[in-house]
Amino acid sequence: MSNALAIFFLTISLNYHSISKKECLEGNWFKAGKKDAYFGLKKNRLSHHKDTCLKYNIKPDPIQYGKGHMEGLKLFCTKQRGYHWGITNKENPKT
Repeated sequence: MSNALAIFFLTISLNYHSISKKECLEGNWFKAGKKDAYFGLKKNRLSHHKDTCLKYNIKPDPIQYGKGHMEGLKLFCTKQRGYHWGITNKENPKT
């Protein structure tokens, strides 16, 4: 499978998947924000993670998530990623 195709399917799966229990317990909100931005997900994705993590009595850190998201955008907003989104004819995710 080509890298572009693998990234495409991973991106689709992330649109429907929130953070895992392990990630909630780890509490690395910077990493979560960076990962979400890298895959083109908007900052409001944190609300999905919040709903998931509240089941484990864990509240996300929106400041760290936001900082991570800004770093992830630096990786997302590249010519290569733009090309990928263009050739797959995919719009940016809503969440």
